[in-house]
Amino acid sequence: MTTYADLDAKLTGRCSQSRKIANNTYAERRGDDIAIRLHATDVVTFHRDGTRTLNTGGWYTVTTKARINDYLPGGVFLSSVKGRWFLGFYGQDVNHRVPFADGMRLDQYGDVVSGEPCGPDVMAEDSANEAMRKAVQR
Repeated sequence: MTTYADLDAKLTGRCSQSRKIANNTYAERRGDDIAIRLHATDVVTFHRDGTRTLNTGGWYTVTTKARINDYLPGGVFLSSVKGRWFLGFYGQDVNHRVPFADGMRLDQYGDVVSGEPCGPDVMAEDSANEAMRKAVQR
């Protein structure tokens, strides 16, 4: 698991503001925060208090999901079911998942501390979509 302190230690010397960490991916200072930037989007922003903010920038791609997964707290993962993204938790029931929303802020344990997940609306939409699929099949 990567933490703010780990990234802060990597951003030293001539690379104190930005360092390439993967293909099209950089760790960059944003004032007191450190962001993981994929192309032009800060997909994960680490804050000094140990929290991190997640963001896709509207790019719901395999690479975006992979980069976010690389920097989630231990025991937490991002997955998708029928195009809908969810945060899952290792060792818990598959039905215990939280709908993903841009701007979600997680603490170091993976608990959502701000940026309300889009729960009831997402579940209602998924239910309506499933009913429509069944109607079309009939």
